[in-house]
Parts: sequence; structure tokens; C-alpha cells
Amino acid sequence: MIEFLRDVDLLILDSQYDSKEYQAHVGWGHGCVDGSVALALQAGVKQLSLFHHDPDHDDKRIAGLVRHARQLVAKQKGNLRVDAAREGTTIELPEKSGR
Repeated sequence: MIEFLRDVDLLILDSQYDSKEYQAHVGWGHGCVDGSVALALQAGVKQLSLFHHDPDHDDKRIAGLVRHARQLVAKQKGNLRVDAAREGTTIELPEKSGR
């Protein structure tokens, strides 16, 4: 997966749970913010958009997950930009040839 994602401009990844919540949901097919950040950092992803929010999480909780993800990036001294996916958001990517 790391090589498949190597140096992509944007990764939109299921990050429904924090690490504590995830323990009760292993095998449900949803991801963990900590794992998403780790994968994105290892692959050299430029921007991570946390996606597939838990319906029980309100805006304040999602903002907390984004803060946590950004703290993980800072702790690793990474350059990864992190935000939460939002309905109606448009993200413009640089044009590239090849890939």
C-alpha cells in the first residue's frame, strides 16, 4: 500500500475512529486516524483528507480528530497537511504528467 500511494498529492482515507474507539471496532472495515496518518507519512503523501465520519461524531469531535492527526504529523516532523472531508469541498490538485 505504501508504494501504491507513494508521493500522491491527495489521499482521502476512511478514518472513522480514534485509536481507543478503533479497538472496539476492529474488523468492521473502518480505519483509525492514527493508522491513516502513519500510512500517509510513510508514503510521502502531501495531503490527507480524513473521510467517513462516524454518525455519532459531531463537528466538535471531528475537529478534535483533525487536531489529533495534525499533532501526530508534528510529532513526526512531517509536512503532511491534514483536514476532514466535507460535503461540497473542492480540492484543486496540480497538473502532472505521467501518473
